[in-house]
Amino acid sequence: MKIDKGVLIFLFTSMCACCLTNCKNKASSPVAYEPSPVKTPAEELSTFQLEPGLKIQLVASEPMV
Repeated sequence: MKIDKGVLIFLFTSMCACCLTNCKNKASSPVAYEPSPVKTPAEELSTFQLEPGLKIQLVASEPMV
């Protein structure tokens, strides 16, 4: 089986571009993420913004999940 030289160049170039892009993204993002603070269902409820006429209802919370 013979592979065209142009295809090999395209694959190699694509792999290099992906590797460079991935390295750049990792370097610009923070290394460690801090977890979000734990909130009660009532505290979480206060963070939602609903359109007029809509309502929200708690279905499950700790320790049910």
